[in-house]
Amino acid sequence: MNHKMLLGGVLGAAAMSLSGCHLPAKRPVDTAKIADAVKADADSLVADLNARDAVKTVAHNAPDSVIMLHGGPNIGPVVDLALTKQMVTDPALKMTLHNEIVDVAASGEMAVFGRPTQLPPPIRRRRSR
Repeated sequence: MNHKMLLGGVLGAAAMSLSGCHLPAKRPVDTAKIADAVKADADSLVADLNARDAVKTVAHNAPDSVIMLHGGPNIGPVVDLALTKQMVTDPALKMTLHNEIVDVAASGEMAVFGRPTQLPPPIRRRRSR
């Protein structure tokens, strides 16, 4: 038997064995269930913030999260906790949420959450001259 015939036989056998292989079917993703979980976490975060529990509020973020604030530098978990501890000392603090939007990818691997938030404006102190 020459090498070409042997190689052809091996490749033919391999092709035949693969033709019988089927990848397992992917289970359908329940995007509504994922969206509900995201909304529940957002509601829990707001409840923790309104309860003035900075540690629980910040714990909703991933441990290695980076937060991008409008008009400010990006911050990590340590600075986030420090700022949240300051925020919860404001007696006027009350966060409300409305018009939530959760868009979950069909694969279930990513969800985008958007919800307008309303916080009281920060108290601006005048500089003494």
